[in-house]
Amino acid sequence: MMKILLVDDEYHVISHIASLLEKIEFCEINTLQTTSGPEALKIVASSHIDIAFLDINMPKVSGLQIASKLHSQWPDCRIIFLTAYEVFDYIYEANQYPGAIYLLKAESDAKILETAVSCCRAILQKREEQNYLGDIQRKERLLLLLQEQQLLREIIYGNLADDPKRFTQNTALDISFSFEKEVYLMLMQLRRSPSSLNDSLFYLEEMEQLLGNLFLFSFVETEKGTFLWIFQEKENPGQELSYFDCLKDVMDSFLEACANVRRQTISLCLYRETVSWSSLSRSYQLLYDACCEESTLLPVHSSTARVLEKSAVLYDPGKANVKASSTALSGRLFSMKQALYQGNRDLFLTELLHCRQYCLSIKSMHNVGAIKIYFSVVLVYLEYIEHYGLTPRIAMETALYPLYYINDFPDWDQAFAYLRRLAEILFRIVGENSSDKARQLIASIQNYIQSHLSDDLNLTVIANYVNYNESHISRLFKRLTGTNLSEYITNCRVEYAKSLLLQTEDTVQVISRKTGFHTSQYFSSTFRKSTGLSPNEYRSRKRLDQNRQ
Repeated sequence: MMKILLVDDEYHVISHIASLLEKIEFCEINTLQTTSGPEALKIVASSHIDIAFLDINMPKVSGLQIASKLHSQWPDCRIIFLTAYEVFDYIYEANQYPGAIYLLKAESDAKILETAVSCCRAILQKREEQNYLGDIQRKERLLLLLQEQQLLREIIYGNLADDPKRFTQNTALDISFSFEKEVYLMLMQLRRSPSSLNDSLFYLEEMEQLLGNLFLFSFVETEKGTFLWIFQEKENPGQELSYFDCLKDVMDSFLEACANVRRQTISLCLYRETVSWSSLSRSYQLLYDACCEESTLLPVHSSTARVLEKSAVLYDPGKANVKASSTALSGRLFSMKQALYQGNRDLFLTELLHCRQYCLSIKSMHNVGAIKIYFSVVLVYLEYIEHYGLTPRIAMETALYPLYYINDFPDWDQAFAYLRRLAEILFRIVGENSSDKARQLIASIQNYIQSHLSDDLNLTVIANYVNYNESHISRLFKRLTGTNLSEYITNCRVEYAKSLLLQTEDTVQVISRKTGFHTSQYFSSTFRKSTGLSPNEYRSRKRLDQNRQ
């Protein structure tokens, strides 16, 4: 996937470049388009950009200001300045950014496309080179991390609280931790930048350099952007500073390294007390909720490191940390919904576990907050079942009525045990009917497009609607329909425009708005490219043909 940002205060310029980029077939292209400089800065702050086409001279925020932000946040981004002004001062300032390219808008389409293709190939080559940089030792460390993460996920799910040692023996995992010794927990949340496999290796190497030989440690991503670190003391007879103080001292250095090297904004929460392996699952949930509660008071755009005292993560049975749960609930439900629709069983069960742990801490089946959480989860199930028409298929394996009758369960443990069983059934059914599900997904996308032709339609909007990531939607749509998603949207808009031209007396300007084209000029250009006629010529010719008949 290649993310390309198009910024120009003239929309027809953006649309024309986007149409040129559709001719690139050797890699997937996702264009982010805006005519607003301030909006472009927001996009740059929230989304990784590979290539940017920038108009230099724009109101409020210039292309040079956007380039400065791109260079600081995404230093590998290829910047292409596209402007009508051949002014030396502009060219001089534009050339201050490494690898920047300056093109005039008067350049031919072939030249613009050639430049874009060259940038795409250079980026792909660099990615390929980076894939070969890891040596055998780093690969071995990553393999060990994956084994440790497999163990940690099972423990967090609550499956191995009694005997993790037996699990490691049965699965032949090479685990260095001692299950008799307690561990420190630290929660890490990425607040402004996505993680990757390279980040995982970086985290391990940086922490190893900071801690030396004091701890065994590992981490696992419990949900997107959230990591649980565990640290276990090694035997060091000459150690003078307490182990906890050592951990606390490296937090700021770790934050600084992540900011300077990986350009990531991170929040760290270190729990002061050690916890046993048998209580790790519950301790993680309490730590997570306490961090959510405190995070509402912290600055969003800066890294933070803090220590949580024992009292901060203990539930009061009467109050049950309602503020923390309400803060985290909407995010959890969104994550659960995405995981269910994308077939991500592990993430879905992790989120379900969080909700279960909270309700178990309350105990009462009459607590309003716990009931709200339960039925919010139930709604995620019901929407999915209804969306794919799974009721008859599920009825062959289990009853659905317990979803609605919470009083049939003696306690929250039994209620969530039912939800877990139902989740396993759903994921099994999905696995059995993956091809049917893919076709249903494409049909859903097509229906949505045809019902929202006047709206702003792009890959990001559609991916959010169906709860899938953009790359998956782009590949799947192309594979099953043989057409790019952007081409399909344009074709639907042109067909809708044809019907409006024949069935109404609307002007070209009105029809351009109804069909989702931002300007009548862009509408006319696209329509002519598709039909060989202008909109008015098409209307006149078709009506003349009808009269003759």
